Amino acid sequence: MPAVDAKGVLDRVAGLSNSGLIRYGGHPGAAGLTLARKAVASFADAMQAVMLECYPEVDGEPRQWVDGSLLPEQLNLATVDALESLGPFGRGFEPPLFEGTFEVRSSRVVGQDHRHLALQLLMDGVVYEAIWFGAVDAGRPPVQGGDWIHAGYRLQANEFRGRRLSLVIQTARTLTTDGMEMA
Repeated sequence: MPAVDAKGVLDRVAGLSNSGLIRYGGHPGAAGLTLARKAVASFADAMQAVMLECYPEVDGEPRQWVDGSLLPEQLNLATVDALESLGPFGRGFEPPLFEGTFEVRSSRVVGQDHRHLALQLLMDGVVYEAIWFGAVDAGRPPVQGGDWIHAGYRLQANEFRGRRLSLVIQTARTLTTDGMEMA
């Protein structure tokens, strides 16, 4: 949350007698802390009070910064290769993240722990294979065939059983059946 001074928030929380904070440190962009297990609830209350006081305009919803949209003709292995040539990627230089609106053609739960979702997504008459790691919570997939999503995704070359394009979903929100955002 770029608007929030992480260390400044913890400075204020540490000043509250009920925070349960043992020690902390950091800077405006990131901070860490040590907290007694039994103090988690009181720390959460103190943290929420400070955030509401200092940052009432911050809604707490996660934000995902994207690099833009790709045209359907750019969703291919040549684009994957071109993007990979820009690497290596890592902390402070994340791989590109794109956004797009897709119709979910099919979804199925995969993985040993049944927490991932394999998808077939349709955009402009083309079906794309996609994977959404950690999407399934409490055994309930967030989307199914016929749904529309607006997704943040990365392009990847899937090498399993031959090289082919795969979209790796990072975030998604469900849209109405006509592809418009839900209120």
